[in-house]
Amino acid sequence: MGDFMNWNIENIGWDLDGVLFPLDKYQFKYGGRFLFYRNIVNPNAYDLREIYNCSKLERNAFWLPHFHHYCMCFPAWEGVKETINELYDEQYSQFLVTARYAVAYNNPWGWLARKATDIGLERNGLDFADAKKYYVSEKNSAIEKRDSCEELRIAFMWEDLNKNIKEIRKVVKHVLVPAMPWNEDCEQLGDNITRIWTPNQGAEIIRKLSI
Repeated sequence: MGDFMNWNIENIGWDLDGVLFPLDKYQFKYGGRFLFYRNIVNPNAYDLREIYNCSKLERNAFWLPHFHHYCMCFPAWEGVKETINELYDEQYSQFLVTARYAVAYNNPWGWLARKATDIGLERNGLDFADAKKYYVSEKNSAIEKRDSCEELRIAFMWEDLNKNIKEIRKVVKHVLVPAMPWNEDCEQLGDNITRIWTPNQGAEIIRKLSI
């Protein structure tokens, strides 16, 4: 686990998909319909291919028309706006650290992905200054998120994927894990990880550990 002297106890990091936005609900709501009402095969999976046992081609065909709709229009995690605002009022600094598809691309598709993300954040009242948005690659997300947390001296990171949690926990004080179907065993990865059910529950842990 990270050296306490490298943390700023007031710095908080947030992931996007599976944290601020319930990716599972979107895929359940629209995925089966797009795949001609195919039955769910694995409700605990992260990737659409595993949820519906579809091909990579089918997965990509789904996200091509749905990606920007998801980014811009889907509601955020219930209560997360209020929690973020409360933490700002309590003088915490909050960063966005995400490996959302394409946001790290330095091309027009990347610009569109970042623009769609900004629109979705604004529509949901989630306030992150541009200077506090950190975009990392999907392919190397675990290492790049870990390094970003270390660089930003983040003490508390909200993250949902086990592969990322495993690395991030090494450099932060605590990882808050919104309960998703794919992270039921996350707390086995270390003693500075807590799986939570509401944003307020996570905020209470932050307050307690900030003392």
